[in-house]
Order: sequence, then C-alpha cells, then structure tokens
Amino acid sequence: MHLSPDTSKAVGLSEDQKPDNPLEKRRIIEAGGRVEPLPGPPNEDLGPMRVWLTEVDVPGLAMSRSVGDKVAKTVGVTAVPEIQKHRIGPDVSHLTNCTMIVCIFLALCVTFL
Repeated sequence: MHLSPDTSKAVGLSEDQKPDNPLEKRRIIEAGGRVEPLPGPPNEDLGPMRVWLTEVDVPGLAMSRSVGDKVAKTVGVTAVPEIQKHRIGPDVSHLTNCTMIVCIFLALCVTFL
C-alpha cells in the first residue's frame, strides 16, 4: 500500500488471497476442495468464504494461501507467494509492507485521520 501525496489516500498494491478470488477458487476446486461460507442456522451462512475438504467441514480456512497447513494443502491451499513488481517514483511519500490484518487496521486508521 502507498499513500499518494496528491490525494493522501492509501492505494493497495496487491490483491487479498482469499478463497472467493476467481483464480484462487479455481485452483482450490481443481484440487478437490470446496469454497463455501461457514454454515449457520437454516438458510443463513456466516462469515467469509472458506476452504473446506470435499466431504468434511475442515479446515475452514478463510484464506487461499498459507504456510504449514498440511490439511488445506491437500485441497489447493498453497504457500507459494504471489509476487508483483511496482515502480516506486518520487511522488510516493510513504510505503508500507504488511500483512492483510495490519492493512485492515491501517485503513481504519487512515479513515479517521
């Protein structure tokens, strides 16, 4: 994410690696997994889309890339990072490299500045 000096707004430089991303979802389904939300009360699903085994409601992972999850790996969750290149010019005043949860927190902070 970077802050544009002209607009003072955070600009994301990557996409979240979530199971409902079409490319991530395709990889998971092709590996035999399911992408569905957490089942809730009748006719009500809870939370974000998650990765599940074909016939069993595990692991319930809400991300499509993870390090060390041996169960999720069997259904297409990968530890391979997505790498992007960006040219950073003199107009960029700040650059923050962080995990998704930190970016969510920073976005909330920027909202209140």
